[in-house]
Amino acid sequence: MKKPILIEIDGPEGASKSTLIGALQGKASPIVEFKSATSNWKFCRLPGTSKLGEYLRPVVKEFKMLPQTSLGIALAGMSDAYQDMINSKCNIIVDRGLTSVLMYQFNLDGAYKANPILAETIYDTLRRQVEAAFDYYRVIVWAHPSIIVDRLSKRGIDKKDKYDSLSEAQFAEMVDTYIKLAKDEVHFNEEKTFLLNTDKLTIEEEVKSFEDIFNHIKGMHEKDI
Repeated sequence: MKKPILIEIDGPEGASKSTLIGALQGKASPIVEFKSATSNWKFCRLPGTSKLGEYLRPVVKEFKMLPQTSLGIALAGMSDAYQDMINSKCNIIVDRGLTSVLMYQFNLDGAYKANPILAETIYDTLRRQVEAAFDYYRVIVWAHPSIIVDRLSKRGIDKKDKYDSLSEAQFAEMVDTYIKLAKDEVHFNEEKTFLLNTDKLTIEEEVKSFEDIFNHIKGMHEKDI
């Protein structure tokens, strides 16, 4: 029996992935599967897909804890969220992926520095859970760190509240670390990982680029019998 598809739209904060998801979910979406009442496609957002995931994220924010402890909590929340997706028996498009959720919400960067073996074990455990249940693809939406910082500044986002008082340099370093991890993913699974650079794209061009990737993924899935 063929596995359902899971397409993870991932990327650093400010890369425009949530804007893309919003456009895809809107009435203007050119991808007909998302608008049909009988569609077998479902949108999810990590880590809030499950009640446990929604509960654990505030716990991590409220209590100061070691980064590796935070990542251990992420294992429970993310595993539960992925299981909900598996139980739906649908093709899934995910707003946020494993790398960005662990990086921005559960301090993956800090955990790698403190205990790289533990960090890699947790990361790989979650990835294997997804790969066992789905035909798993990743679309990494990204932009240059300087462009991302500029976008967030124009939006008026208060990074002191959102990122625990990170300086501009620290925030740019975190984005850079994310991009390095994402590039590692490309090398690890090159055929099923796609990069969508939004440096110079309008949202209309971004949606069209994703539509092209989406149709390519469907073609790959049909051939992979």
